[in-house]
Amino acid sequence: MHPRYGTPARLTLGFGLLIAVLAAFVPLTQIVQLVNIGTLFAFVLVNLGVIILRRTRPDMPRPFKVPFSPVFPIIGILLCVWLMSDLPFSTWIRFVVWLIIGLVIYRLYSYKHSRLRSDSSAGSSLRKSGHNRADERDSDGRERDGRQGDGRQGD
Repeated sequence: MHPRYGTPARLTLGFGLLIAVLAAFVPLTQIVQLVNIGTLFAFVLVNLGVIILRRTRPDMPRPFKVPFSPVFPIIGILLCVWLMSDLPFSTWIRFVVWLIIGLVIYRLYSYKHSRLRSDSSAGSSLRKSGHNRADERDSDGRERDGRQGDGRQGD
């Protein structure tokens, strides 16, 4: 983490170099198609998230309101899927392969660095002592993790 900005500067630099090398060997049209499908898929997920969080967490504080929810998010999903459907099949194959690779990396990383997994041994001793993890919640219902600061997530 960058000491002044609190951003993952080395990780950003590393991915920037990786993308620069990739851009030197992959045709621009293929890169553009992959960026398009990735961005549209992210918009689909955001629209789905709006719909799901409205139903499952209606009390969650929101900095802005989505008008005509869930109508606008559904329209957003349909438009993104419509645009994605016009992309070549080879782009879909590449997208699915990259998605699977990303999910595998995420799964392996999260398994190794899981707080729940590392707390499981501590959790069993806490249960024996009568301590309950549900007692460790902030006033807004989030679990406390013992960190101080402005609430930003670390690496």
